[in-house]
Amino acid sequence: MWKPTIRGLLARKVRLLLTALAVVLGVGFTSATYVLTDTVKQAFDAVFAQTYTAVDLVVQGARPLGRGEPQRIPEGALQEVRGVPGVARAEGFVRGYAQFVDDDGESIGGGGPPTIGVSWIDGDPFRLVDDGESRAPRRSGEVAMDAHTARENGIQVGDRVRVLLDGPARTFRVVGLFGFGDDFDPGAVTFAAFDLDTAQEAFDASGALDQIYLQREPGVSVLELQQRLA
Repeated sequence: MWKPTIRGLLARKVRLLLTALAVVLGVGFTSATYVLTDTVKQAFDAVFAQTYTAVDLVVQGARPLGRGEPQRIPEGALQEVRGVPGVARAEGFVRGYAQFVDDDGESIGGGGPPTIGVSWIDGDPFRLVDDGESRAPRRSGEVAMDAHTARENGIQVGDRVRVLLDGPARTFRVVGLFGFGDDFDPGAVTFAAFDLDTAQEAFDASGALDQIYLQREPGVSVLELQQRLA
Protein backbone atom coordinates (compact mmCIF):
# COMPACT_ATOMS: atom_id res chain seq x y z
CA MET A 1 0.00 0.00 0.00
CA TRP A 2 2.86 2.36 0.82
CA LYS A 3 4.64 1.74 -2.47
CA PRO A 4 1.75 2.91 -4.69
CA THR A 5 1.24 5.92 -2.42
CA ILE A 6 4.89 6.96 -2.56
CA ARG A 7 5.02 6.24 -6.29
CA GLY A 8 1.98 8.45 -6.83
CA LEU A 9 3.47 11.29 -4.78
CA LEU A 10 6.77 11.15 -6.61
CA ALA A 11 4.97 11.17 -9.93
CA ARG A 12 3.38 14.48 -8.97
CA LYS A 13 6.34 16.30 -7.43
CA VAL A 14 5.12 19.80 -8.35
CA ARG A 15 1.70 19.20 -6.80
CA LEU A 16 3.32 17.79 -3.67
CA LEU A 17 5.67 20.76 -3.41
CA LEU A 18 2.91 23.32 -3.90
CA THR A 19 0.66 21.58 -1.37
CA ALA A 20 3.44 21.52 1.22
CA LEU A 21 4.25 25.18 0.52
CA ALA A 22 0.58 26.16 0.91
CA VAL A 23 0.41 24.39 4.28
CA VAL A 24 3.61 26.06 5.51
CA LEU A 25 2.49 29.52 4.37
CA GLY A 26 -0.98 29.05 5.87
CA VAL A 27 0.43 28.06 9.24
CA GLY A 28 2.96 30.91 9.08
CA PHE A 29 0.34 33.56 8.28
CA THR A 30 -2.00 32.26 10.98
CA SER A 31 0.79 32.28 13.58
CA ALA A 32 1.88 35.79 12.57
CA THR A 33 -1.72 37.03 12.86
CA TYR A 34 -2.05 35.65 16.38
CA VAL A 35 1.31 37.12 17.39
CA LEU A 36 0.39 40.56 15.99
CA THR A 37 -3.06 40.47 17.61
CA ASP A 38 -1.63 39.49 21.00
CA THR A 39 1.08 42.15 20.76
CA VAL A 40 -1.42 44.90 19.91
CA LYS A 41 -3.80 43.74 22.66
CA GLN A 42 -1.00 43.75 25.25
CA ALA A 43 0.09 47.25 24.21
CA PHE A 44 -3.52 48.46 24.23
CA ASP A 45 -4.21 46.94 27.67
CA ALA A 46 -0.98 48.40 29.07
CA VAL A 47 -1.85 51.89 27.83
CA PHE A 48 -5.33 51.87 29.31
CA ALA A 49 -4.08 50.35 32.55
CA GLN A 50 -1.84 53.42 32.81
CA THR A 51 -4.75 55.66 31.81
CA TYR A 52 -6.79 54.55 34.79
CA THR A 53 -3.89 54.49 37.29
CA ALA A 54 -4.74 57.87 38.81
CA VAL A 55 -8.50 57.54 38.33
CA ASP A 56 -10.67 56.43 41.27
CA LEU A 57 -14.01 56.29 39.48
CA VAL A 58 -15.38 56.78 35.97
CA VAL A 59 -18.85 58.16 35.29
CA GLN A 60 -20.32 57.12 31.95
CA GLY A 61 -23.63 56.46 30.26
CA ALA A 62 -25.58 53.23 30.23
CA ARG A 63 -24.84 50.55 27.64
CA PRO A 64 -27.79 49.93 25.29
CA LEU A 65 -29.25 46.53 26.16
CA GLY A 66 -26.29 45.99 28.48
CA ARG A 67 -23.68 45.69 25.72
CA GLY A 68 -21.76 47.79 23.22
CA GLU A 69 -20.35 51.27 23.74
CA PRO A 70 -21.85 53.33 26.59
CA GLN A 71 -24.12 56.18 25.52
CA ARG A 72 -22.75 59.69 25.79
CA ILE A 73 -23.78 61.86 28.72
CA PRO A 74 -24.69 65.57 28.75
CA GLU A 75 -21.73 67.88 29.35
CA GLY A 76 -23.69 69.53 32.17
CA ALA A 77 -23.23 66.36 34.22
CA LEU A 78 -19.61 67.41 34.79
CA GLN A 79 -20.63 70.33 37.03
CA GLU A 80 -23.06 68.11 38.91
CA VAL A 81 -20.30 65.57 39.56
CA ARG A 82 -17.88 68.26 40.71
CA GLY A 83 -20.48 69.38 43.25
CA VAL A 84 -20.71 65.95 44.92
CA PRO A 85 -19.03 65.96 48.37
CA GLY A 86 -15.82 63.96 48.33
CA VAL A 87 -14.90 64.67 44.69
CA ALA A 88 -11.45 66.22 44.58
CA ARG A 89 -11.19 66.40 40.82
CA ALA A 90 -13.46 65.64 37.87
CA GLU A 91 -12.53 65.96 34.19
CA GLY A 92 -14.68 65.42 31.11
CA PHE A 93 -13.36 63.17 28.37
CA VAL A 94 -14.30 62.33 24.78
CA ARG A 95 -12.66 60.03 22.28
CA GLY A 96 -12.99 59.07 18.64
CA TYR A 97 -11.17 58.18 15.44
CA ALA A 98 -8.07 60.20 14.52
CA GLN A 99 -5.57 59.02 11.91
CA PHE A 100 -2.27 60.85 11.41
CA VAL A 101 -1.26 61.26 7.75
CA ASP A 102 2.25 62.02 6.48
CA ASP A 103 3.27 64.50 3.77
CA ASP A 104 2.85 61.84 1.07
CA GLY A 105 -0.71 61.07 2.13
CA GLU A 106 0.26 57.76 3.70
CA SER A 107 -1.28 56.69 7.00
CA ILE A 108 0.86 56.87 10.12
CA GLY A 109 0.01 53.77 12.13
CA GLY A 110 -3.29 51.99 11.68
CA GLY A 111 -3.71 49.01 9.40
CA GLY A 112 -4.92 46.98 12.38
CA PRO A 113 -3.83 48.75 15.57
CA PRO A 114 -6.27 51.50 16.66
CA THR A 115 -5.73 55.15 15.77
CA ILE A 116 -7.33 57.01 18.65
CA GLY A 117 -8.24 60.64 19.19
CA VAL A 118 -8.87 61.93 22.72
CA SER A 119 -9.57 65.15 24.55
CA TRP A 120 -6.67 66.38 26.65
CA ILE A 121 -6.80 66.20 30.45
CA ASP A 122 -4.29 68.28 32.40
CA GLY A 123 -2.28 66.18 34.83
CA ASP A 124 -2.76 62.48 35.51
CA PRO A 125 -3.19 60.27 33.64
CA PHE A 126 -1.75 62.32 30.75
CA ARG A 127 1.97 63.03 31.05
CA LEU A 128 3.87 65.45 28.80
CA VAL A 129 7.42 64.65 27.75
CA ASP A 130 9.91 66.66 29.78
CA ASP A 131 11.62 68.26 26.79
CA GLY A 132 11.14 71.93 27.67
CA GLU A 133 8.85 72.42 24.65
CA SER A 134 5.82 70.17 25.03
CA ARG A 135 2.59 71.67 26.31
CA ALA A 136 -1.08 70.77 26.22
CA PRO A 137 -3.26 71.65 23.21
CA ARG A 138 -5.35 74.70 24.09
CA ARG A 139 -7.16 75.78 20.95
CA SER A 140 -8.31 74.80 17.49
CA GLY A 141 -5.46 73.86 15.15
CA GLU A 142 -3.30 72.32 17.90
CA VAL A 143 -2.66 68.64 18.62
CA ALA A 144 -0.50 66.61 20.97
CA MET A 145 0.96 63.34 19.65
CA ASP A 146 1.99 60.29 21.62
CA ALA A 147 5.76 60.30 22.02
CA HIS A 148 6.31 56.86 20.46
CA THR A 149 4.55 57.73 17.19
CA ALA A 150 6.42 61.03 16.99
CA ARG A 151 9.78 59.36 17.55
CA GLU A 152 9.11 56.59 15.00
CA ASN A 153 8.14 59.12 12.32
CA GLY A 154 10.65 61.90 13.03
CA ILE A 155 7.99 64.38 14.15
CA GLN A 156 8.88 67.14 16.61
CA VAL A 157 7.09 69.84 18.56
CA GLY A 158 6.31 72.70 16.17
CA ASP A 159 5.85 70.46 13.12
CA ARG A 160 2.61 70.48 11.20
CA VAL A 161 0.78 67.21 10.62
CA ARG A 162 -2.43 66.25 8.93
CA VAL A 163 -5.05 64.33 10.86
CA LEU A 164 -7.88 62.41 9.24
CA LEU A 165 -11.05 62.72 11.32
CA ASP A 166 -14.62 62.17 10.08
CA GLY A 167 -14.06 64.32 7.01
CA PRO A 168 -11.09 65.43 4.88
CA ALA A 169 -7.68 65.53 6.56
CA ARG A 170 -7.08 68.71 8.56
CA THR A 171 -3.74 70.32 9.37
CA PHE A 172 -2.69 70.76 13.00
CA ARG A 173 0.47 72.02 14.69
CA VAL A 174 2.08 69.60 17.11
CA VAL A 175 2.40 71.44 20.44
CA GLY A 176 3.32 68.53 22.69
CA LEU A 177 4.43 64.92 22.96
CA PHE A 178 2.91 62.77 25.68
CA GLY A 179 2.34 59.40 27.27
CA PHE A 180 0.08 57.92 29.93
CA GLY A 181 1.36 57.66 33.49
CA ASP A 182 4.89 56.31 33.23
CA ASP A 183 4.32 54.74 29.82
CA PHE A 184 5.52 56.69 26.77
CA ASP A 185 5.37 53.72 24.41
CA PRO A 186 1.84 52.58 23.43
CA GLY A 187 3.32 50.29 20.78
CA ALA A 188 1.52 50.32 17.44
CA VAL A 189 -1.45 52.28 18.83
CA THR A 190 -1.42 55.98 17.92
CA PHE A 191 -2.93 58.79 20.00
CA ALA A 192 -3.88 62.33 18.96
CA ALA A 193 -5.00 64.65 21.77
CA PHE A 194 -6.97 67.87 21.28
CA ASP A 195 -8.46 70.47 23.59
CA LEU A 196 -11.97 69.50 24.71
CA ASP A 197 -13.84 71.89 22.40
CA THR A 198 -11.92 70.72 19.34
CA ALA A 199 -12.35 67.07 20.31
CA GLN A 200 -16.10 67.49 20.77
CA GLU A 201 -16.38 69.10 17.35
CA ALA A 202 -14.14 66.51 15.69
CA PHE A 203 -15.90 63.49 17.24
CA ASP A 204 -19.45 64.79 16.79
CA ALA A 205 -19.90 65.16 20.55
CA SER A 206 -21.13 68.74 20.84
CA GLY A 207 -22.46 69.30 24.36
CA ALA A 208 -21.67 65.73 25.36
CA LEU A 209 -19.00 63.62 27.04
CA ASP A 210 -18.00 59.97 26.78
CA GLN A 211 -16.75 59.74 30.36
CA ILE A 212 -15.95 61.77 33.46
CA TYR A 213 -12.73 60.82 35.29
CA LEU A 214 -12.82 61.26 39.05
CA GLN A 215 -10.32 61.49 41.88
CA ARG A 216 -11.60 61.36 45.47
CA GLU A 217 -10.63 63.48 48.43
CA PRO A 218 -8.40 61.93 51.11
CA GLY A 219 -10.38 59.94 53.64
CA VAL A 220 -13.28 59.21 51.26
CA SER A 221 -13.55 55.59 50.17
CA VAL A 222 -14.30 54.60 46.58
CA LEU A 223 -17.49 52.82 47.68
CA GLU A 224 -18.68 55.83 49.66
CA LEU A 225 -18.11 58.19 46.75
CA GLN A 226 -19.75 55.78 44.34
CA GLN A 227 -22.87 55.73 46.50
CA ARG A 228 -22.97 59.53 46.64
CA LEU A 229 -22.64 59.76 42.86
CA ALA A 230 -25.41 57.23 42.32
